[in-house]
Amino acid sequence: MPATGDGAAAESNVWEGRKVPANVYAALTTKWRGQSGIAKKQSEVLDFFDERAVLRDTDQTRMTAGGGSEPPSELSAKNNVATEFRINGDDRQDRFILAKYGQINPTRMIKHVLSSKFVSDEAKHALCTGRKATECVTWLQEFNERQRTRLEVAKGGAAVTEAELASLTPAERKARQRQQILDERVVHSLSAAQITAVHFALCTFFFICRIPFVNIEHWAFILFVKSLNPAYVPHLFKRTALSTTWLATLRAETEEKTESFLGKCMGRKTIIIDGFKDRRGRHVMNISDAKVCD
Repeated sequence: MPATGDGAAAESNVWEGRKVPANVYAALTTKWRGQSGIAKKQSEVLDFFDERAVLRDTDQTRMTAGGGSEPPSELSAKNNVATEFRINGDDRQDRFILAKYGQINPTRMIKHVLSSKFVSDEAKHALCTGRKATECVTWLQEFNERQRTRLEVAKGGAAVTEAELASLTPAERKARQRQQILDERVVHSLSAAQITAVHFALCTFFFICRIPFVNIEHWAFILFVKSLNPAYVPHLFKRTALSTTWLATLRAETEEKTESFLGKCMGRKTIIIDGFKDRRGRHVMNISDAKVCD
């Protein structure tokens, strides 16, 4: 652990433009905040993460017995230093694990590695091999079962068990073969620009084809997107974002392009016909003209 004595606290250093005590600075700039006791197997788990030191709760005031408040107490590593862990390659802002100073627990972080789409099965297999943690044992069992099924499907639907063989129809065997083909693809991660481009194409499809917005959250649509590119699935948004943010964005772009086009077509006329019914129910047609582009 970094030094926390009075002598260390009396000195100070600057971290990201803020003056902090020397012991706090040492914690912020030391790997894993200087936490001791992390064994080799535990460090193998932490290697799947990018770590970032965080200085937190720096402006908290303390309440006095009389109901007033006192200035914030001096910063300390224990109270103000933490670590953000993000899976390597996962740049989503809301996907991180926050560990308080001296409380990094690699064993509890294994489940985040095993559930991440940014970690390959090969890497997960290597991590789980030889470990007794429940998550690792369960993942290895499921992985071995998937591998066994794929091998049997590749052999033309060889028997898993007599009971399963009897229950599989030709259509189910074909479905397994199709899934195997999708699972064996090499899927590359998408850049931020590529994700944005896909967002616009997806929204255009929904708006132009008048697809109900609720379908974007339907499991069948998500499965379809996953079959095209699994790397895009984590970036799918909800129907509320589709009907607010994205509808407004595409509408604004469409209006801008339309106004620009009409601005280049001066001096032409078009007839605007407005039909309605009068009080007697008779159809009435109102004809007017306006200077707009044909």
